[in-house]
Amino acid sequence: LSADNAGDHRVYESGDDRASVPIRLETLDGLLLDQQQERRRVRIIKSDTQGYEPFVLRGAGRLIARDLPTLLFEYWPFGYAQAHADGEAMLRDLRARYPHAYVIEGDALQRLDPLTLDDFLKLPGQAEGHRNLLFSKNPMTGK
Repeated sequence: LSADNAGDHRVYESGDDRASVPIRLETLDGLLLDQQQERRRVRIIKSDTQGYEPFVLRGAGRLIARDLPTLLFEYWPFGYAQAHADGEAMLRDLRARYPHAYVIEGDALQRLDPLTLDDFLKLPGQAEGHRNLLFSKNPMTGK
């Protein structure tokens, strides 16, 4: 639990002096596919989970394969390292599944071609080095 930022609670030990409480985690596949809701289609998933995004998206693997929903998420290499998550594997999987990738810059979208997307793998793992990404099966407009 973050003492001063309610948007910065984490589901992993972050190595600082945060207080903690026990929680129960459930995958999106478990919530939306395994509980009698298989007819429901998911069109969008947004995740800002402070470095836990690779686990969230892996836990939605069957849902993503079935519906290919638009994905909006925070890409944060520093948080992924703290959570022991594999951000590189997440991006490789998303790049293989989704034909369109963007970085959200303010109120605009900047297309990420495969080479630019590969550059994200080289971002330093700094505490403030995060970007918002969008992956889609359909092309998006700039604003």
